[in-house]
Amino acid sequence: MRGGANEEEDETQDRRGAEAEIALEAMRKQSTATELAQRYEVHANQTCAGKKQRLVNAARAFDAGVDRDAAGEREREIEKLRQERSAHS
Repeated sequence: MRGGANEEEDETQDRRGAEAEIALEAMRKQSTATELAQRYEVHANQTCAGKKQRLVNAARAFDAGVDRDAAGEREREIEKLRQERSAHS
């Protein structure tokens, strides 16, 4: 019997690779979102969302300060929720 966890990880990696490929094609602007969606059998909104996500991540790669404030705010909110949960326990 083969391990199910490894197969799930492989499928996740394959899906992420396909998502990245679609996003890169969308960024090249050689095909429309509709054309990409038909080619990869996904919804056109997914191609646009993937492209947007990759562009944001690319900005982070070149500027460590991008979203630093948002990340700090998330960390503060998480810590606040942890403290509240501890107080109620």
